[in-house]
Amino acid sequence: MVSAAESDDADGGPFWAKPGFILAALALAAVALLGVVLAFRANGGEDEPVAEPPAATESATAADPAQTSESAAPTSNPTAAPDPDSDCPALSGRGGEDAISTAPDVQWSPVGEVAAAFSDDNGPARRDGVKECFAQTPEGALLAAYNFLADVRTSTSDPTEVVTARVSKQAAGYGQLLADSQAERNLTSMTVQGYRFLATDNARYTVSLVSSLPGTADALFLRDEVLVEWNGSDWQVMSVLEPEQVDGLPGDYVRWSPAAEDLE
Repeated sequence: MVSAAESDDADGGPFWAKPGFILAALALAAVALLGVVLAFRANGGEDEPVAEPPAATESATAADPAQTSESAAPTSNPTAAPDPDSDCPALSGRGGEDAISTAPDVQWSPVGEVAAAFSDDNGPARRDGVKECFAQTPEGALLAAYNFLADVRTSTSDPTEVVTARVSKQAAGYGQLLADSQAERNLTSMTVQGYRFLATDNARYTVSLVSSLPGTADALFLRDEVLVEWNGSDWQVMSVLEPEQVDGLPGDYVRWSPAAEDLE
């Protein structure tokens, strides 16, 4: 029996040193290395985390509730920034919030055939000619709406001038208001009897005013509806509906009228 050492010696050296064995070992090693590389790549593709979008992208596309509501909702007061050219003095607006349900205490002063209404706290601050410069309060809005009608209807003013000064150029039917202002001369003796706020907002108020025409066999009552909007320094008229006849002062209106001596 020949031993392993003797066999190796007989063949010319150990088996692991022979060329055939070395080539076979190298081939096996290459196959093993290739398998490791392929396995690593496969695992790397599965385990590679998916890149998340940067935080800046999320903040740019995410909907901010406050910003969304501001941009989506139509603004009721597009010109709310203070008017740098306005020379209206500041008014305290004291007690002006109560006017929605309580008749304001004002001073009445005859202007032609009608009585203008004044308040030191809520306006108008400018009283000569066209009445302007009112406080940003419900009472200021009421006084702006009422004094606009009074200015248009008194024979001592130019109604075209009143409309030009007090009505927004963006008002619906602005041109028609200019034309209709002359017809208001037929209502110069109207006396306000009361009012009601139909819509209230810090920047927009719709005021309904009921007036009477005294001296007729059956008193004539007319209802006006005026929408005013705050423009940053004063109330501007945005729309005036054509007066409609009503049967007296409705029960849900606030009674507000000058005394007889206020018209003298």
